[in-house]
Amino acid sequence: MRAARTVKRSIGLAVAALVVSSVAVPLLGLGTGNPFDTNPQPALFPPTVVQPLGAQLAARKPAADRAYVTWAKTHPQADDAAFVAFALAQTPAPPSPAQRAKELSEVQALATARTADYIATSTWLELYGKTEIWKTYRHQYADVQPKSAGQAAKAELKHTRTLTKQVTAAAQAQFNLDAPFIADPTLRTDKTIAPGTHKLSYPSKHAVEAFSAMTLLDNLEPLRSQEFTDMADQVAYSRLYMAGHYRSDLLAGAYLGYLIGDYEVATRA
Repeated sequence: MRAARTVKRSIGLAVAALVVSSVAVPLLGLGTGNPFDTNPQPALFPPTVVQPLGAQLAARKPAADRAYVTWAKTHPQADDAAFVAFALAQTPAPPSPAQRAKELSEVQALATARTADYIATSTWLELYGKTEIWKTYRHQYADVQPKSAGQAAKAELKHTRTLTKQVTAAAQAQFNLDAPFIADPTLRTDKTIAPGTHKLSYPSKHAVEAFSAMTLLDNLEPLRSQEFTDMADQVAYSRLYMAGHYRSDLLAGAYLGYLIGDYEVATRA
């Protein structure tokens, strides 16, 4: 009972903070190849609102790191196909239907306090959070590096995206779990949801993409690590806010993202 009250209180505080807070968090700077001239970054979510989820996402990293190190020691010559099979087998089991129902109530509570500004924020993060944001960061890295280093980073980020697509597609097909707005169509009245419609959500592709790219970029530019982490957390939170994912979708996605990032960094090294 105490735990339930704590969860409800946390949801209430997050909802209240979103109602009264509106701050600009300029995380994405300008750089060569910036694609956002016609659709610039809006004010993002307040860090105090995103931080609780961010802490849970970050807590997935140690386990992912340990799993990768253990696997790599026993598979020194493994190729991408072997790694994808390993990552799929490592995907955390989804929560029980009862726990997923509790997570749905969190999404429903957030939906009651949506604002036009934060809907716009979420839309921007949904549109660019899988690929373009991370490509822009990679452009910024290339701007201050020798040409060969910039080209290598481009190839590595592209390869990371290839792995995330393979792992996420296989995991979503295996678990076959729909997004919150399928369970409760009132969460997204902007969408037409026909009977029998499916939108697979476990694990979150946005989270896998963001946290794998973040891990690679952290290795390339460690002094910007907090900036990359903040953006990945923003991307993940936006999917919760707009009922695209349950919390467990995001946590599983972050775990896989860290795992894929570890593999990419080790392969690059």
